[in-house]
Amino acid sequence: MQVAFRDDLRVLLSKEKFPAESDAAREVARLGLPQGPGVETPDGFGYVLRLPPGAERHPAILRVD
Repeated sequence: MQVAFRDDLRVLLSKEKFPAESDAAREVARLGLPQGPGVETPDGFGYVLRLPPGAERHPAILRVD
């Protein structure tokens, strides 16, 4: 995972664990965070997630990790 902007978090789900984009999208949706569209890379599927403000931020990062 990588923080691109203060409120955004980029995540990459590997194709080894999630061979289809629909599998990766379902896993990302399970986190319950607003997300941008998925992008396929040679290694996996990338998404940008919007982190919540304040006290909810740290628990959200732990869910992603």
